Amino acid sequence: NMEHIMNHWKIAEDLRARANELFRLGDALGAMELYSAALAACDEMGDPPEFMDALYNNRSACKLKLKDYIGALADAQATLAINPKSTKALYRSAVALFHLGTPSRLPEALQLLQQAEMLDPKSSEVKDLKRQLQQRLADSPCSAGAAAWKQHPTTQQQQQRRRQRQAP
Repeated sequence: NMEHIMNHWKIAEDLRARANELFRLGDALGAMELYSAALAACDEMGDPPEFMDALYNNRSACKLKLKDYIGALADAQATLAINPKSTKALYRSAVALFHLGTPSRLPEALQLLQQAEMLDPKSSEVKDLKRQLQQRLADSPCSAGAAAWKQHPTTQQQQQRRRQRQAP
């Protein structure tokens, strides 16, 4: 019924306001718990409110502060499922992937940052992380290994022989 939905909406809105205040005061854990409670209230509504993406996005920020990178990534992805153009969620996904440090996922982080940069070209935090990420990709053992492999004498000799065989 409508009264039930409005009651849950009011609860979720109040929890969100209190969580925002706690986060502003530096209490990421307290804020995260209130954002979670607000999300639970939203689940009771059936039809989620338009601020649901903000709840996930803000909880993602809390989890980043608490170094829960897997949780932060999950919440940022939940935000993007609702609002694909959320620059904060794109950025937070990239931050989480950067800190998780899985080499195979770093190109994905770079792609997320490029999307964020297209939506918000002036964001210095996006530019800074993009620079750090490009540096990490350049320094990664995979790219260093590939560069060394290309320069290795045996590889160069094989390439030279291959070119000679292909020559008419």
